[in-house]
Amino acid sequence: MIVTGSLQRDHGDLRQMLTSAARLWAHGTDITWPTPTPTAPTSSSTECVELPTYPFQRQSYWLDAADEPLNLTSTGLTPQEHPFLGAALDLPEGGHLFTGSISLEAHPWLADHSVADVPLLPGAAFAQLALHVGNELDCPRVDELTLQAPLLLPEADAVQVHITADAPDEGGSRVVTFQSRATSAEASETVWVRHATATVSPDQASPPDDDASWLPVDAIPINTDSFYKTVASHGIVYGPEFQGLQSAWRHEDDVYAEVRLAENRDAAFGLHPALLDAALHTIFLTDSHPLGVSNDGPVGESGGPQVPLPFSWGGVSWYGECSGVLRVRLSVTGPSSYSVAISDENGRAIATVESLSVRPIALDQIEQASRRVEVPFQVEWVPAPARDHSDRPSSSESPTSWAVLGDGVGEWSGPVEGAGPDVPVYSDLAGLLRQVSDGSLGSAESSGSAESVGTVGSVPGVVVCPVGGLEVSSSPARAAHRVARRVLDVVRGWLGEERLSGSRLVLVTRGAVAAGGGEGVPDVAAATCWGLVRSAQSENPGRLVLVDAEPGEGPVSWGSVAAAVAGAV
Repeated sequence: MIVTGSLQRDHGDLRQMLTSAARLWAHGTDITWPTPTPTAPTSSSTECVELPTYPFQRQSYWLDAADEPLNLTSTGLTPQEHPFLGAALDLPEGGHLFTGSISLEAHPWLADHSVADVPLLPGAAFAQLALHVGNELDCPRVDELTLQAPLLLPEADAVQVHITADAPDEGGSRVVTFQSRATSAEASETVWVRHATATVSPDQASPPDDDASWLPVDAIPINTDSFYKTVASHGIVYGPEFQGLQSAWRHEDDVYAEVRLAENRDAAFGLHPALLDAALHTIFLTDSHPLGVSNDGPVGESGGPQVPLPFSWGGVSWYGECSGVLRVRLSVTGPSSYSVAISDENGRAIATVESLSVRPIALDQIEQASRRVEVPFQVEWVPAPARDHSDRPSSSESPTSWAVLGDGVGEWSGPVEGAGPDVPVYSDLAGLLRQVSDGSLGSAESSGSAESVGTVGSVPGVVVCPVGGLEVSSSPARAAHRVARRVLDVVRGWLGEERLSGSRLVLVTRGAVAAGGGEGVPDVAAATCWGLVRSAQSENPGRLVLVDAEPGEGPVSWGSVAAAVAGAV
């Protein structure tokens, strides 16, 4: 006998009854379960689904994603323990490529370094990257580092970075090149921009001796309370992450300072770029610097303000890990050139910069660069001043004679409008050459008299050939092939005829190119003419001219063609 309870205190409802019955069924007792009543009016039967007789295994059907990080070594790459770089690749013949990405999302502290309200990668970051690459390749000394273009950091997207190290020379030195490009969808065709070049070598000098008494006793303190506000008024804005200058002193031509790094900064840098950049802020405290105590800031040739930024480094060495506090001694070595010695709180040498030069850069250049998307070269149409050619050209007024090749290779109802009787019209190029050979130029196939075209048998100086026109019944592809073949025949015949070597062939299309923003290309078939003839123009300068008239119905105005040709030649 199997007994189970069906009623309990505060649990005497139907749910408790069914639970008790289910417990009996689980122990082998047959239970007559109530059949649910269909609730939907259209349902005629209800199907009962049997439950499995074994406990649920609770195993997922789908495979679990691998939690292990990607093994870059299996892909031929060497992982890099650097916040800006992800991997390195050995190149043939001894070269190396370091790749990574930089973004404000991954490195939000970089937003605190901006010039003209544009976040820039500080020059100290390039120096730190050069030191990292050099140490990876057993070239710990940066002999020279020259910055060529600022690396702008977009607000939302990352910047892909490539650092290429060439094969070593006879002395073991390597040339290092820094390049980047944007990774946004809008900038998918952006070109690589070279930002800096460097030379690293294995000639690492021994670190200077420890100097616990680094500050002279007669050094004069410098008030730095409003230092960053003063610098910001000139266009260089340092946020909290880069406001590392704590105190400063002046002694003769040297400036001494203590700089501190913000807490919780990534220690993987070794020498953090923000800390190195803060050490360079001492340059602003020298009288020789354009933003020094007694200067108001430089002005460019255009009258706009400029800001001096580090652009050339020489003899950079890094000797080891450092804490968040550094002592800096900066010496003036010449006009806009300095040397820097950096040590920790105990006087142990951390880094030295034998030479550092600054160069002013215009703020408006940085602002324009931030609004520009670098794309490969493209054709840009430049407006040209219009000339009055409303009257048709006449040989009596101009030494250049004109002719027209009938309907050309297109489907126009007529070639040009307003050419007048002085301009002969020929059905094709062969017809024009026959008239030249017969000595009766313009008399046979001309739309008018040819008496005023010049010497009998002479060759016209300009021959206009209408091109294009898409037939309604033709597909764009078929029409494009037909027009391309016809244009190719005409251009080959023209360039192969010695008697036409001193003349120009003007091919006129209608709506075959988009010259302005938002314009379409109504005549796609005639667009093939432009690609074909441009190639021929590069090999035969001065002999071929392309003119695209406004799209529309009816013939093209002769005045517009004549004006365009006059502007082109």
